[in-house]
Amino acid sequence: MPENNKKKATKESAAAATEPAEEPAIVLSVKDKITLLIQSYNKYKYLTRCYIDLSNYKMETADSNLFQDLLKLEAINLSGNRLDEVNPELFENLELLRDLNLGFNNLVSLNEKIFHNILNLETVNLCHVQLISLDGNVFQGLINLKEINLSLNKLQSLDKNTVIKILLSF
Repeated sequence: MPENNKKKATKESAAAATEPAEEPAIVLSVKDKITLLIQSYNKYKYLTRCYIDLSNYKMETADSNLFQDLLKLEAINLSGNRLDEVNPELFENLELLRDLNLGFNNLVSLNEKIFHNILNLETVNLCHVQLISLDGNVFQGLINLKEINLSLNKLQSLDKNTVIKILLSF
């Protein structure tokens, strides 16, 4: 499919809704329609919690700067889309990210640096993403990682070194 015909999520394609709470928070969600989130005039520095749900949006690509201004993101749900690759820059500088759901996409393989700088990552859902192989270095350095869901993939085998690297990352 030509690059310009792919359905693409950009930081402007997320709908914003703030929820009143004792702690300032922002929940970004795309469900039935898309409205613009203009981030240039907002100051997110006061936010203490931030979550984004872009599930079941049928997006095929995601701009590498989609989350660049949302440094306080704790959870991202990109499940149920048509992503066939994820640029590691997508999660760059998201030091507070704890929960990442990439389930039900078309990710045959993962760039070994996809989680490189997400040191607080605790859970990764890679359920039903069509993985054929898995590089053991993909989870390297994730000292807070508690759960990886690799169910319903096309992994035919994991070599001993890959399993050892995954286990050592816990």
